[in-house]
Amino acid sequence: MEEGFVETINDTVVFLDPKRVSFEFNEKLFLVKMTYENESYDGISALPAFPLSSRSEFVHIYKGADSTKLKECVGLIEDINELNEGSFDALSKSIQMSCMMPTITKINLIYDEYYNFHWTVETDRGNLEFSIGTPRRYVFRVSNGALLIKDLKDDYYYIPDPTKLDANSRKQLLPIL
Repeated sequence: MEEGFVETINDTVVFLDPKRVSFEFNEKLFLVKMTYENESYDGISALPAFPLSSRSEFVHIYKGADSTKLKECVGLIEDINELNEGSFDALSKSIQMSCMMPTITKINLIYDEYYNFHWTVETDRGNLEFSIGTPRRYVFRVSNGALLIKDLKDDYYYIPDPTKLDANSRKQLLPIL
């Protein structure tokens, strides 16, 4: 084990020990603080290596991240389920804040206007509106039937299981699939 709080394998992969690291969420400042022994970092960001299939495994921890740029990678947590409950909750909030891709929970309306499909949706980040071009170029099937939608601004949206959407959402989605 190196000095500090990380273990390095072949000088390339840095793992954080989930038993020795803690995370706290500051509601006032809306940021996550990471502490290990006597070292701490305010405002860390956590990004899972596999945001679609496994948000709790191989989570990268960055210090000094802002909304547009990740800074120094402090390390990697192999499985956040090994953290204590408070740290797990705080890191889960950081992952939710860091992941740039909203999950669509309900489709209110999709309408076609000269081959531009306008979407009005509800997501885990609130109500959104966006437009896509031809669906076969902007709607992608990924693992287990999930859908990945790319809008005209190159932002992505995710539907984990279209069959679990409400009846109106499925009805709106059907013509474009």
